[in-house]
Formats: sequence, C-alpha cells, structure tokens
Amino acid sequence: KQNIKQIIAVALVYSLVFYLTNLSVALADQSIAVGIKNSWIFVVSKVLAYMFLVFYSMMTFHMITMSVTYELKFRQLLKNSFLFTIALLPQNILFLFLGLLPFLFLLFGGIFMAIGLILILLMGFSLFFLIWTDFCQWSYDRFINDKIEGAQKNRGIYEKAKESNSLALQKYREQVA
Repeated sequence: KQNIKQIIAVALVYSLVFYLTNLSVALADQSIAVGIKNSWIFVVSKVLAYMFLVFYSMMTFHMITMSVTYELKFRQLLKNSFLFTIALLPQNILFLFLGLLPFLFLLFGGIFMAIGLILILLMGFSLFFLIWTDFCQWSYDRFINDKIEGAQKNRGIYEKAKESNSLALQKYREQVA
C-alpha cells in the first residue's frame, strides 16, 4: 500500500515499453513479408528490440524490489535500476535464467516437461519472484546498505554464536522477546 504510486508508474512505463517493442517487431515482420531489400536489417532490429525488452524487464524487476525496500522517487528508481542492471548483468542473467527454469523445462518435453509442470503448478510465479527478490536483497546489502546509516544488513542471516553482541543479533533478540 505504501508504494502503490511507484508500482503503478513502473507498470505503466513497462506496459508502454512492451507495447512499443511489439509494435516494432510487427513492423519489422511486415517489412520482411513485403520483401523490402536488405531484410537482414529488420531481423537485426527484431533481435535488438527483444534484447531491449529483456534488459528493461530486468530493470523493472529491480525497480519493483527497490520501491518496496527504499523510499525513492521514480527518477531515482529508474537510475538505480539501470545501474544495477548494467553493473550486475551476468548475475542478472543467471538469476533470471534460474527463476525461469521451470518455464524453460516446458520447452524440452519428456521428464523435463513433467518437472517443469509440477514446479509451475506447485509454485507458479512465486518461485521466480523469490529467487529474484533474494538476489536483489543480496545485491542491495552488498552495494547500498553499507552507505545508508542505520540500514539493516543480512536480515535473513542469523548468527549461530550466542555470545556475539552484533547489532543485528541484538535487534533479532529484541524482536523475538
């Protein structure tokens, strides 16, 4: 409820990008079908459009997790998500692949299709969002929370040593009490 305005803005901009990507791909398909010379240019434009859509999708996933975690304006969300998408591009692609793995299993058939279908029926999109959110929280702990005074780090990780007096462990003990 606190971030509804930012989420709506992010969703509207993503919808616009998705629509424009589909429009450009349809235009390229039409140009190829008509038989315009140098059709390879339109194939390249389709590939670039799809690459931009995947890139902006990763940015959108970062924007959503940032808007929930931090109080940022839309311009700051856009800038920070762009920086995280560029700086962590190999990790973004890896975790995007891991999150979409059950859906990719559906493409292979046989036992892989059965495994993918079971995972999708049991967890749906929540597995993807869990993997992506965990990755984002790790990256924010690594790059942002060190620079913000009072920001909690490693909230999901507890210390097993009972004699430790770290601030995170003290807060955890207070919450349990």
